[in-house]
Amino acid sequence: MSLDSLFFWGVPIIALAAYTLLFLFLIISKKDRTIRAFVLVLVPLIIWTGSSLLMKLNVQPSPLFWNKAMLVGAFSASYFMYLFICEITHSNKFFGKAVWGVVAIIAISTNLMGF
Repeated sequence: MSLDSLFFWGVPIIALAAYTLLFLFLIISKKDRTIRAFVLVLVPLIIWTGSSLLMKLNVQPSPLFWNKAMLVGAFSASYFMYLFICEITHSNKFFGKAVWGVVAIIAISTNLMGF
C-alpha cells in the first residue's frame, strides 16, 4: 500500500471511527453543558468525514450530493465549534452567536443552491 492511498483512504476511515466512538462514549456518559456542546460539534464532523468517504467511494446518489453534504458538515462544524468555544469560555455573546448563525445559514443555503 502506497503512502498516497494510505492518506486517501486511511485518514478518513480513522477519523470517522474516532469521531463516532467519541460521540457514542459522550452520549452514554454523564452530561453537562460542555459535553452537550461538544457532542454538537461531533455531529457535523461525522457528517463531514462520512460524506467525504462516501464521495470517494462513489456511493449513490452521486459524488455531487456527497460533496454538498460534506460542505454542509464543514460549514455547520465551524458554527458549532464557535458555540462550543463560547461554552467553555463562559462567553454568552448573543450577538456573536446570532451573526455566525446567520453566516452559516447563508453559506449552507448558497452551497445547496449550487453557487
